[in-house]
Amino acid sequence: MRVTDSLVILASFIVAEWARFGWSGWRSLFRPATANDWFYLVLPVGLTLIWIVALQLYGSYDRRRLGTGAEAYSSIVKSTMVTFTVMALASYMFKLEISRLFVLAAFPMAGVLLTLSCFQWRRWLLHRRLEGLLVQRTLVVGHPGNVQRVIRTLAGESGAGYQVVAACSSTSEPVLAGVPVVGPEPSAGVLARHLDVDTVVCASGELDSDGVRQLGWALERTGIDLVVVPSLHEVSSQRVLSRPVNGLQLLFLESPHFTDGQLILKGLVDRALGFLLLVIASPVMAVVAFLVKREDGGPVFLSQTRVGLDGKEFGMLKFRSMVPNAEGLRASIIEGAADAVDRGPMFKRRDDPRITRIGRVLRRTSLDELPQLINVVRGEMSLVGPRPPLPGEVVSYSDVARRRLLVRPGMTGLWQINGRSDLSWDDTIRYDLYYVENWSLTGDLLILFRTVRAVLQQRGAY
Repeated sequence: MRVTDSLVILASFIVAEWARFGWSGWRSLFRPATANDWFYLVLPVGLTLIWIVALQLYGSYDRRRLGTGAEAYSSIVKSTMVTFTVMALASYMFKLEISRLFVLAAFPMAGVLLTLSCFQWRRWLLHRRLEGLLVQRTLVVGHPGNVQRVIRTLAGESGAGYQVVAACSSTSEPVLAGVPVVGPEPSAGVLARHLDVDTVVCASGELDSDGVRQLGWALERTGIDLVVVPSLHEVSSQRVLSRPVNGLQLLFLESPHFTDGQLILKGLVDRALGFLLLVIASPVMAVVAFLVKREDGGPVFLSQTRVGLDGKEFGMLKFRSMVPNAEGLRASIIEGAADAVDRGPMFKRRDDPRITRIGRVLRRTSLDELPQLINVVRGEMSLVGPRPPLPGEVVSYSDVARRRLLVRPGMTGLWQINGRSDLSWDDTIRYDLYYVENWSLTGDLLILFRTVRAVLQQRGAY
């Protein structure tokens, strides 16, 4: 990654110099005759070194963070700002004359190419990990219940790169969550070296703070990473602030954003971006409307009553993908539906006979949801948020599930990029609640980016 990042940055600066000086001036840079020629020959190399050092300092090449996604892209943004700031300060202090066109061309180009390079490396790494390569052999230590939860979580996220090979727990069970128990918790340090693991994950259990510290001492000079799983679940790291007080580590948990300026800003961004997307998508929507109308002559749009912010009902717009009398046929379809999906209060069937021919195409490609951009512009929905529920679903909500109504429902969300209709009802609630408690504008952008891939893969779309 260091090599490819260096080449990407250096190439961006060279192309920017060509854009500034043209072919004749660009060739003279490699036959320097004046101080200015020498300056523009050395400048790309110097800025590349500064940029790579900044990426190193922000953890882009830390193997423990490789493949984490958001943090990797965040380090690119931060290192870009640092490099630009260093160049600006040097230019001011030493009165260097750096072309504005060179700066305007080089930095955005290098930032975009670095992001693409990071994305490709991350894809390559995830594919290798899915094949069982480049993974961290992991020993999980803790209470039996916590050990099983951690093992299942790590197994469900194979792209994270943790391959659990054994567990240490005070239990009589020989196996926990399909992983052999090799000993009690106090023996974890010795067993970790014996098993030649790369990482020890310590869940809460019999080991107190002194026990964890002694485990850390036992792993000194072994190269084995010690990871501690906190008792906080389903909480984003952005909401946690750590502060040491006389050796005591205090964790401040920031409250979710439901009424502050960030939520107002989210609404403004939603409406502006929604209007722009509506204008861009209008030709496609016109074609889809024509195809829906031509198939059976029925209405083009379907307005479904959904529940939005604070329990207020609104009409969610969609392109009609079922026969006009679909709701009247619902009862007969539910009876004996062997391919129905367990969605709690919802009913989903993989091969619903009410869906029209063009409707199947619209659902697979998610084009039926484009009219919801109108709901976004109206302020009834957000681009990213919990799945908009039906009134019948809300009636059966528990107090916990009702927290989904604290923010506007979204056209896409964590439920969209993690399986859509393939998710169970409990998983849908879990993803929605996590979003409600931990949403951020940066997270919304990442979800929008991942939605494009989810739509292209058509996973869970029916």
